[in-house]
Parts: sequence; structure tokens; C-alpha cells
Amino acid sequence: PNTNDMRDAPSIPIIQSLLAKGAKVQAFDPIAEEEAQLVFADKITYAKQAMDALSDVDAVLVLTEWQEVTDLDWAKAREVMKSPVVIDGRNCLDPATMRELGFVYHSIGRQ
Repeated sequence: PNTNDMRDAPSIPIIQSLLAKGAKVQAFDPIAEEEAQLVFADKITYAKQAMDALSDVDAVLVLTEWQEVTDLDWAKAREVMKSPVVIDGRNCLDPATMRELGFVYHSIGRQ
């Protein structure tokens, strides 16, 4: 977090795999958007705000622990999402809180 360095970023192969499977990707990165555009060009949609990236989505993948994500009003986020599924690849959200808010929450690497 807090850098535009995308070298070896796990988001790159994950997004490439999703695109190869036909997924539409809406991404939010408050600092590395320009670098992401060099990698993905117009293959994905870039949101200026975290909440905008969640509008009408089937699932959220948290791949960087941005403060904008950890501090997000997740109750409001659930209202704008098509499906309340969150896969937290950075373990930056509280599992109990996310489940209390009605999310199907998966945290990578922890129970």
C-alpha cells in the first residue's frame, strides 16, 4: 500500500486470469492507476473512489490494504453491490464485522 509500484503485484496475474475467463473488472487504486493503465489499458474500468468500484459487482477482491478500503463504510458498500461477496487477500478487514454486515467473507490465509 501507499505506493504506485506494481512490480510483482499479485493483482496483475489475478486480473489477467479474470479477464481471460470473461470477467468484467472494476479496479480502484488511489495511487497506481496510471501504472495499471500501462498494464491493462482499457481492458478494465478504473474507479476514482473505492465505493464507485463496488457498484453492481458480483464480488470484491481486496488485493492491497489501502486505508480507503479498510475505512470504507462497508454497510453502505453492501447496499450498492449486486452480491455481498468479499475475498480479502490482505487480511485487512475484520471477519466477524464483515459477516455481521451480511457479507460472504473469505480471508486468504486465516480462518
